[in-house]
Amino acid sequence: MKGLGNVFALMVVGVVVAVTAPQIGLWVGLAFLVVPLVALFRLLPQLHLGHRGFGIAVAAIVATTAIGSHYASAFGRDDKWVSGWGQGVAEAIVTHGPGNQIYVTCNESGGAGSTGISFMLAGKAPTGDNITLTFDNENPEQIWISNGEITSNCRACMGNYEYTIRRLKSHNSVHVLFENGDNARFTLQGSNKAIKDCVPDFAR
Repeated sequence: MKGLGNVFALMVVGVVVAVTAPQIGLWVGLAFLVVPLVALFRLLPQLHLGHRGFGIAVAAIVATTAIGSHYASAFGRDDKWVSGWGQGVAEAIVTHGPGNQIYVTCNESGGAGSTGISFMLAGKAPTGDNITLTFDNENPEQIWISNGEITSNCRACMGNYEYTIRRLKSHNSVHVLFENGDNARFTLQGSNKAIKDCVPDFAR
C-alpha cells in the first residue's frame, strides 16, 4: 500500500502544478500525472484491492487524466483554437510556435474583471498603446491596448473588445504585429466555437 500512496502523492503534485501554473508548469505537471499512472497500472494486480478498491483506483485514474487533458488543451495548439475553463474563467487560446499566443478570457463567475484578450510574441506581451492586426488579406488595423492587452472594463474598451472578438471569430487567420517589430500569423480555425459569447466587464 505504501507504493500506492506514493503513486497518488505524485498525482496530487501533478494536479497542483498544472492548476496553479498551467502555462509554466504544464509539462512538469503532466509528467507527474503520466509516470504514476503507468506505475499504478502495474501495481493494481499486486494490491488485491477487491472490486470496490479497484473501482476507486480506476476512478482516480479517470479523474486525474481528465484534469491533465483539460490543461493540455487549454495550453494551446498551433493548428486550431482550443478552449478551457478554470476558477470561473472561460479560456480560448491559439499558439504559433513557442512563446507566441493569443489568449481570450471571459469571467463567467458574474463579477467584473478577467474578461479580455491578451497577446504574446517571443514570450513577451506588447508595449505601447497599439498593436496591428491584419485579418486574412485585408488592410492592417491599429487596435488600442491597455497595459499590454485588450480590456473590456470601460465603454471604449468594451467596444474595442467586442469588435476584435467579432473579427477573430469571422476570419481564417490574423497577423499580429507589435510596435517593436515582433510579428506572427495565427490560424483562426475553430475560433468561433472556442471563443464563447461573453458579457464585457463594463456591462456587468
